[in-house]
Amino acid sequence: MRPKRIRLGAAISLIAVCLVAGWLAVLSPLLNPPADTTQIGLDYTRQHMVWASGPSLVSSQTLALRQLSRAIRTSLPRPVQHDVNVPDLIHRHGANRSVDMVIVRGVFNSLPPDEGVVVRGVVVVLVDAQSDRVLLMTF
Repeated sequence: MRPKRIRLGAAISLIAVCLVAGWLAVLSPLLNPPADTTQIGLDYTRQHMVWASGPSLVSSQTLALRQLSRAIRTSLPRPVQHDVNVPDLIHRHGANRSVDMVIVRGVFNSLPPDEGVVVRGVVVVLVDAQSDRVLLMTF
């Protein structure tokens, strides 16, 4: 009779563990909401650049890296377009990698901390939509 009690106890414990794990899986997105990639891009520019005014959000769009060349041509000024090496990004991360292209505008110093020239312009930040990691920032 004793082996049945052990099996029954183990089965009840296993069911309880599965129920708790399932409950945590359901609640996890509610307790830890996914990061907003637009905000990640804005925060990154604030942390890594010296701003005289701005940054202010111009646009943000989520797209696959294979769509990036077209989006850059329609969204960025020509000098900034040439600073984004799309073939290299596709080579390193894959054409289907989803990124958020965050474009901000403002007046900033070209070399932090205050060693460059003051520039009024556009900054683009590419944030990996899966890992919330910044892949590129350029102006």
